[in-house]
Amino acid sequence: MSRRRRIDYKLLLLRDAHSCIRHKVNIIAIVLEFGPPKKSNGTDFCCILRLIDETHYKSGITVNVFTANADSLPCISAAGDIIHLCGVTLNTHLGEVNVVFYKNSSFALYKGKSDDGDFVPYQAYSKIFLRDEDKLRIVSLRKWLVDFHIPEDSSGFPMLKEIKEGHSNLACKLEPTMPRDLVCSFPTVGSILRIFFELPTRKDHLHALQVGTWVKFVNIRLSVCTGLWYGVFNSYTKLRYTTNEDRHIIERQRLYEERISLQSGRMPFGTIPQSIDSLSESLRITKVHADHVQHFTLMDVLTHSEVTARFNCVVRVVAAMPYQAEKLCFPAGGVYRMKLTLEDPTARIHAAVVGADGETLFDGYPGIENVRRKMNRLLGVTERGDGIVLKDYPRNPPWVSVCIISFYSDKTNLWRYRKFRVCDTKIVGDP
Repeated sequence: MSRRRRIDYKLLLLRDAHSCIRHKVNIIAIVLEFGPPKKSNGTDFCCILRLIDETHYKSGITVNVFTANADSLPCISAAGDIIHLCGVTLNTHLGEVNVVFYKNSSFALYKGKSDDGDFVPYQAYSKIFLRDEDKLRIVSLRKWLVDFHIPEDSSGFPMLKEIKEGHSNLACKLEPTMPRDLVCSFPTVGSILRIFFELPTRKDHLHALQVGTWVKFVNIRLSVCTGLWYGVFNSYTKLRYTTNEDRHIIERQRLYEERISLQSGRMPFGTIPQSIDSLSESLRITKVHADHVQHFTLMDVLTHSEVTARFNCVVRVVAAMPYQAEKLCFPAGGVYRMKLTLEDPTARIHAAVVGADGETLFDGYPGIENVRRKMNRLLGVTERGDGIVLKDYPRNPPWVSVCIISFYSDKTNLWRYRKFRVCDTKIVGDP
């Protein structure tokens, strides 16, 4: 195809797409959301974009991009960037207009937030020659994007405390992982959701997932594994454009700031108490000797500035090793030795219960049967009135208050060998 034919296609506004079915056109628009690259039913690779402009922004229009290899597909730096499509075809599917980009079409990607005079694409497929009207269109979209807010129903993006298994939409902030200096930048209040990619994903396809920025996941699959919520980014999942001024984001930020200003703000929502005064009524399974001390989240524990410290936390005991009473309960003169897995919405840690701390937890050595029943209460195991475990019932660990002490086991590297133990905590009430 000659350069002349290519650049002389009509520059289309999205509202007029229905009038150009089966015609080739040029389009310059905002990338509202985009999905991962995947193999098509044939030999090509494909990805799906959704575009908007000032004439058609409530639902946008879908673009199916087909190229010979994955490297040639659009690699969107951020939702909200501008794409220039040349020589694309308009079709209809199930009553909706969509755009098809074949291998003989062209595209160029530009930053959505940039100087008006910046017309250098950060990615291009085939050669595109910008006309004056194309440049004016890019400038116009950049100006429109400054004050644009997507009109969306807030119920379409639930809070993490409201999610259920299955596909859903999420508005969340991305956080760094692993190294301590980066983990310390995590928010210490709120739920952490771990996200995995179902398809092989290259790093350059994840440029939009920038640390510390808000992002909306559309149609992400949610599931529970070993008691933790996970998000699965699959071929149906897309990333949607959003800004810090988005009303969903503003509302979440306001709720976060209100919560951390409260005395009980670091307690998980699942503990139910309406105030710190009702905590003792809601968390009756355990008692902490110093329960008047400020409560911390497990992320507070992990990111604390000192290696050794003491914390009161509200957690669930999701696992114990060993959990059998006969393996951890010894006669008088013996010692308790056990490792508990503690969880709250912010993190999961392992904490030891050894020796005298075990004696405090179980109120001495009350016998194997009593220890077993105390452990079942702690782990959320359902029993009948006569103490028989109901095996068909799933475990539901209750929220309990515990005291956690951090310490180090090797002076050569205090942070690397930092560990945790439960102390000054007692299982109370009838076993």
